[in-house]
Amino acid sequence: MTDWFVVAAIDFGTTYSGYAFSFRSHPNDIHTPQTWCAGSSSLASLKAPTCLLLNPDKSLNSFGYEAQDKYVNLVLEEKHRAYFYFERFKMTLHQEKNLSRRTTIEDILGRTLPAIDVFGKSIKYLKNHFLTTLKNRVSGSSINDVLFVLTVPAIWRDSAKEIMREAALNAGIPPRQITLALEPEAASIMCQNIPNEDCTISLPGTQYLIADIGGGTGDFTVHEILGKDTIKEISKASGGAYGGINVDLNFLQFLQKVMGVNALRQLKNEEMEDYLDLLRDFEIKKRTVTNEEEKTYVVKLSASFNKFARDNNPNFQREIKYLRLKGTAVFLKDKLKIDAVIMRGFFENSINDILDHIKTLLERYKNVKHILLVGGYGECTLLQEAIRKKFRNKTLIVPQDCGLAVVKGAVLFGHKPERMSSRILRYSYFTNLRQDFDPSIHDIKRKAISDFGDIFCKGSVLRIIAAGTAIDSTGLQKKMSVYPLYKDTDHIWCEIFYSEKNDLLYDDSEDCKSLGTIRIPMAGKKGERERCKAVFTFGLTSLQLKVMNSAGKEVEKSFDLLE
Repeated sequence: MTDWFVVAAIDFGTTYSGYAFSFRSHPNDIHTPQTWCAGSSSLASLKAPTCLLLNPDKSLNSFGYEAQDKYVNLVLEEKHRAYFYFERFKMTLHQEKNLSRRTTIEDILGRTLPAIDVFGKSIKYLKNHFLTTLKNRVSGSSINDVLFVLTVPAIWRDSAKEIMREAALNAGIPPRQITLALEPEAASIMCQNIPNEDCTISLPGTQYLIADIGGGTGDFTVHEILGKDTIKEISKASGGAYGGINVDLNFLQFLQKVMGVNALRQLKNEEMEDYLDLLRDFEIKKRTVTNEEEKTYVVKLSASFNKFARDNNPNFQREIKYLRLKGTAVFLKDKLKIDAVIMRGFFENSINDILDHIKTLLERYKNVKHILLVGGYGECTLLQEAIRKKFRNKTLIVPQDCGLAVVKGAVLFGHKPERMSSRILRYSYFTNLRQDFDPSIHDIKRKAISDFGDIFCKGSVLRIIAAGTAIDSTGLQKKMSVYPLYKDTDHIWCEIFYSEKNDLLYDDSEDCKSLGTIRIPMAGKKGERERCKAVFTFGLTSLQLKVMNSAGKEVEKSFDLLE
């Protein structure tokens, strides 16, 4: 902390992204940029839409509302095909099972670019925007004065987190000035001292469930307060694709039914400005949805959208009553009037998924008394009311501006990462060090004999530690002995693997993923059996492996568990 005087957190979301920062002298005085505004509508937000526009040479053009508006103008001028426009692409890192540096993301026209480049350009924009803000406040400041914290969903695979770290490097952030913060942990840190009529979640011994629901995913975990500014993780992170984009997808499916699939496709491909205005108008409307039975909602339909629908089906307005909608929808010239039943239906599946997930966790963790709801979707009144109704014996806590809880908490985490005193391992970790052959569990074809007469299992893995193990700030050690298998070797390659499963047998299993390797030099003469001592030390965010050979020479390597 002596090398930088400001911590800046970048919260990269599925639908919206932003940043916050505070100075070392006043860490709790957290600043966010001014409200981001759309140029062609009254829509404003505390974050910018996650939309990226790249120039024909794939260099950064713009981000957020600016990218949306510029792309619309390019479409009007028929110049857009030379540019690359991406939107809502974060979910790729959640949905893609086999992530790598070769993973690509499609732009709006179906062309692909490497995911690391797309994320890197987006982070670069937010980084540059922040540095401009910082220089306006502190003359002479530079990137070297900043520790950057990137927020990532706790339920992401390690490969997804690594892509975000490499994207930040590509964005020009020095490696020693990058740290990752898990989104539910950041929110938990931010919300410790939130007052409530019935309780506070800052009292030691308090257990609470964190529901971090953003645009794409929902992250859930259980924390316990140990003392002032100290949190312990009780359950490992879990969740799924329960975010607010499901509401938008349901709305678009509804429009396909009413206006026609081809009409909506034409609107997006040929009248991008009208398409964006439609989505922005719905964004404003959906923020006002409540459980009021008599309320109706009016969605504006552009002349182009009506024309496309009429071209595909001249009678589409009259045939709306035959669509068997759950509620009523009526055309009023250039508007579509829909009742509360239909509007609430757009939220139904995602809210039910969230309630089911919370129910499962509460059944397992009986001491939880409070539910902390954060994230952009957490601002939804329907979701809040559904949680209160479903879990009447729990206290629901929704912080003010809960959509900023993660990014503000990430700033505090950057100032004091030791606030998290304990984490639950999400994965089991294994090593390829020799394992004795067991005929009751091992494939006979893998049976082998070492040069020293040991019967071992080829390609087997030995579990070091199981998923679900609690790791505190002092770390947890596991020790084992290491022997060479062959007389003519002068080193041993030790490889570390991880998996969500606890009972892996072989390193070529589909569920077995490599974390990294370390080379262990032998000290004795070739042909002699040598014993080395290996110590695995698990910390909150890292695995440290230290091996000492018979001559007392040590080799060590650190593996980042957040990567």
